[in-house]
Amino acid sequence: MVGSAGLRWPTGGLRFSPLCRIGTSNEALGPVQLRPDRPGMLLLLPRETLQGTVRALTAAPRWT
Repeated sequence: MVGSAGLRWPTGGLRFSPLCRIGTSNEALGPVQLRPDRPGMLLLLPRETLQGTVRALTAAPRWT
């Protein structure tokens, strides 16, 4: 499951996996936070968000 903040439609209760759910459209209302419960989520993001996304992923705790 993926908790979220800052999205028009919350993702709580949705299970994302590259092997299962292949698409859920959404809209950012401001800064977005995603809190997946496991690795393996794919995102399509606008190019202008790449640097901020890389910084956030670099600072995030590693999966064990």
